[in-house]
Amino acid sequence: MGPWTFTRIVVVAGGLLLGLALLYDCTNGVVCSPAKGRDTKVRSDLAWFAEALTKYRGEFGQLPEDLEALLVTAAENPDVYDSFADDATDPWGNPYVYERLSPTTAVLRCLGADGIPGGTERDDRDIERRIE
Repeated sequence: MGPWTFTRIVVVAGGLLLGLALLYDCTNGVVCSPAKGRDTKVRSDLAWFAEALTKYRGEFGQLPEDLEALLVTAAENPDVYDSFADDATDPWGNPYVYERLSPTTAVLRCLGADGIPGGTERDDRDIERRIE
C-alpha cells in the first residue's frame, strides 16, 4: 500500500462525513438517541388509540370511561380493532393518560420519561393527542 494519495484521502474523508451525517438529526440539531425511537413509538401508539377510540365511539355512541375498557373491547374484537399491545403503557413503562372530556371528546397524553405533567425537555416532554 503506497502513500496516501489525494483520492484515498477524499474517499476516507467522504466516508467519515457520511457516517457523521447519518448520526446527525437535522430536525433538532442533536446526535440521534434512543429518545427519537421512543418518540416515534409514542406517536404511533397515540395514533392507534385515536383510531381505536373513534371506532369505539362509532360502535357505542360515546367514548369509553377509561383505556382499560377500550383494550378489553379491542381484545374481544381483533377484526375491528387492529392488533395492539395488551396494556396502555408508554416506552418508559408509564401509563398513557386518558382524560374523557365529554362523551365524545377526550385527550390522550404521554407524560414522557419522568411521568410528570408539564415536561418540555427531550425524554420528559409531554405529547398529547385530542379525540374529537
